[in-house]
Amino acid sequence: MFRRLAFSILLLTAGSLHAQLPHTFQAGQPARAAEVNENFQTLLQGVANSVGVITVEGRVAESGDGLAGVQCPVDTLPMSASCSCNNVGGTRNFGVLFACEVAGNGALAACFDYLIDFSLPPPLATVRAQCLGGQTNDGTPLVRIFGMEMKTQSDEYGQTLNELQNQLHDYRVRQAP
Repeated sequence: MFRRLAFSILLLTAGSLHAQLPHTFQAGQPARAAEVNENFQTLLQGVANSVGVITVEGRVAESGDGLAGVQCPVDTLPMSASCSCNNVGGTRNFGVLFACEVAGNGALAACFDYLIDFSLPPPLATVRAQCLGGQTNDGTPLVRIFGMEMKTQSDEYGQTLNELQNQLHDYRVRQAP
């Protein structure tokens, strides 16, 4: 996703700078390295002048019910998720990670109880999300999610969360004595 965003930014900048590139190449004519490099430097300068700040923010959530979720701030995209299950030194059931995913505008982790000891609570699920955002020099967010798109992102997150909750519930019902 980051590559697509970076490529999109480069394409937008390249498109706006096309008329300003110092060298134009035609099919069948040799391209000198110095001229190609000069075009790339012009494009890179254009990107640097267009993009003011790019941020990557880490968000963490933990939950003792075996399911944890975290949402990224508005005007950012979830880029990756890192998840784990923890028995907290034997005070909880061991956990088996069965889901770690970017969903909608956030990330989710889900853990099955590995050793079902009903005197112990479920494992602690932890999820870490990396959220990418940024602003152009005029303050416009690089990632702009409006109205219905934001609702769709939120709905996708909620739907995935519900599916994981149902899977976790079904697993625990099957394991109950």
